[in-house]
Amino acid sequence: MEMERMERQLLAVKDKKEQDRDYRGLVGEEAPKVMNRRKYPRLALENPCEIKIKSKDLILFGRMVNISAGGFAFASNDDKLKNAKGKTLQLKIANCPIHTVTLLQGTIIRVTDNEGQYIVGCRLLEERDDIMRYVAENYVER
Repeated sequence: MEMERMERQLLAVKDKKEQDRDYRGLVGEEAPKVMNRRKYPRLALENPCEIKIKSKDLILFGRMVNISAGGFAFASNDDKLKNAKGKTLQLKIANCPIHTVTLLQGTIIRVTDNEGQYIVGCRLLEERDDIMRYVAENYVER
């Protein structure tokens, strides 16, 4: 019942007549709220990082964007990342605040070209309880 009332507050039924046709539609009354579909919360991290693509003898440099128990994201200006989706990598984070993290291994699941800066999203090969604890202790809802 509460959900039904809330839906009525957010949506309005609008009738419209256009070219001798009647239309009825739903119009949102508020900006939609984004649902977080992630399994683990992510914590922003801006430390420099070193990336090694396993299938190549290639070492790249970037900056961390965020980290979670299930994955991480980093940014780099190196265009060798443009077509790296699906590749496995190793990542070292300089001065990592999570003292148990020395080397992360993951698979690239997303590469977004943001005007020459590549934002790379990775899934860890295995979930990390130490990262989950650190994020839980330091996470602040925005």
